[in-house]
Amino acid sequence: MKIRDSITPAELDFSRRFAENLRRERQAAGLSQQALGLLMGLSEKTAQRTVLKWEHCERMPTAFYVRLICNALGCTPGDLIPDIPPTWNEPRKGTNSDEIA
Repeated sequence: MKIRDSITPAELDFSRRFAENLRRERQAAGLSQQALGLLMGLSEKTAQRTVLKWEHCERMPTAFYVRLICNALGCTPGDLIPDIPPTWNEPRKGTNSDEIA
């Protein structure tokens, strides 16, 4: 998921905290960005670039990749994902709350 310019301050804070947690866990495991990506099963061509984008808040990993990250680092999703801001539970303006899963 690409992080857009139109995200809320709470969403940006969430992304930054995730990135900080990812970097902390990766460094604690003694891994480079490239090594983490390779342990996750990413190709040599994309491994370092993908992890770099996550750590620089350019992109957010999907739940599938969060699981791969956790498996590679030996951590839990709770170690990476900060508390979800309460504002994320509210429907965005112009959306039908029945459509939000």
